[in-house]
Amino acid sequence: MNQYNTRGMIYSFLHQFNIMQVKAPEGYTAADIRTLEDTDWTPSVSTEKRPHIIMIMGEAFSDLSENEHLDFTGYRDPMKNWKEICAEEGTISGHIVVPNFGGGTSNTEYDVLTGCATRYLGSSLPSYSFIHSDFDGMPRQLQKLGYETLSIHPGYAWFYNRQNVYPDLGFASSYFLEDSFDLATQGYGGYVNETATMDKIIETLDTHIKETDTPLFSFTVTIQNHGPYEKKYGTLEQNFSSDIDLNETQTDLLTQYFQGIGDADEQIGRLKEYAEGSDEPIVLVYFGDHLPGFSNGMEFFDLLDYPIDANGSPEEQLAVYETPYLIWQNESAKALENTKTAAEIGLPEDGLISSQFLGSAVLELFLSDYESPLQHENNQLRRELPVCAKNIYVDANGIYKTEISEEQQKTLQRLINWQYYKLFDEKNP
Repeated sequence: MNQYNTRGMIYSFLHQFNIMQVKAPEGYTAADIRTLEDTDWTPSVSTEKRPHIIMIMGEAFSDLSENEHLDFTGYRDPMKNWKEICAEEGTISGHIVVPNFGGGTSNTEYDVLTGCATRYLGSSLPSYSFIHSDFDGMPRQLQKLGYETLSIHPGYAWFYNRQNVYPDLGFASSYFLEDSFDLATQGYGGYVNETATMDKIIETLDTHIKETDTPLFSFTVTIQNHGPYEKKYGTLEQNFSSDIDLNETQTDLLTQYFQGIGDADEQIGRLKEYAEGSDEPIVLVYFGDHLPGFSNGMEFFDLLDYPIDANGSPEEQLAVYETPYLIWQNESAKALENTKTAAEIGLPEDGLISSQFLGSAVLELFLSDYESPLQHENNQLRRELPVCAKNIYVDANGIYKTEISEEQQKTLQRLINWQYYKLFDEKNP
């Protein structure tokens, strides 16, 4: 809007039109990818028990509270439940490398749900801008396997065009702010609170379990802890101590942010408790969309000695984009025959993977008979290069690289071409 006000409609329209143009990757031909798509993959609805998959992307959810200069003794640990769940036997946890810092929520959900990578799209626009027809991503693929699919977002349906993109991705039903939440009574910090969001998650899951025998794939994007954080939740008592001399503004920014993380953590514990009390197999997947964008920029990261630096070593550069994730299952899910372990699907020991690999990994963990051609290729590359971040890579041994082998580059390029095909050529052969 600021661009339209300062530069006028004609310039802004032409600029927008120009950045909407995504060039085909060098050497790309649609026929090559169409041949890969024609691989015989005929998923069918199975009578065997499949787990309900409850996937949640937490707004600005991070583990910044895990810092040697911060102490929560005598206060609420904002990640108490998270740490307890991660410590349980069988829980898979780590970090995903997301496309953006401090924003770009829909790019992370695009990566996870499609198995494609925003980083390789070659556009500054949100990746959702390019989905205009049925996209055979994770929701639609699960739908083919007999899942009911639904999405929940207590924000406006028009934002990032989710009202149109979600059906294209394969969500049969969606719940948005306009039709399912009340900001006046459920708001906290300017957005619908974590409790109301979890109410809807549990309500829809509980209703589904009572009314049908089919498995459910539920995907939620929370919103409460969206910035800015200046006095976001009003006047709060400091909720941490530090051995670094923080000024009043710095202290309050962190206090506000950790308030939101703690609220999210409480609801994670609540969902786990519900799942533990259910005889139904339930898988919980939770991850953050990006690190918080504070008004003081990278000041906190420098001040508190976080190993984060956009101009630093490869490890420090990747850390700018790392958010935590966990994959947890209740006892009924663990008892299913097809459930695999992290080792069996080749996840790295430290759990560090690119965001476009997370959805594919979840499917391989719990649906052993599932493999679309694209997801198969995705999972194979993940085994060799768990992190592909355009100019920084991490291999299966945890070694950071700026160059990869010719064969790995070919596989990666094939996936880059595949993304272009899915977005621009699949419906226009």
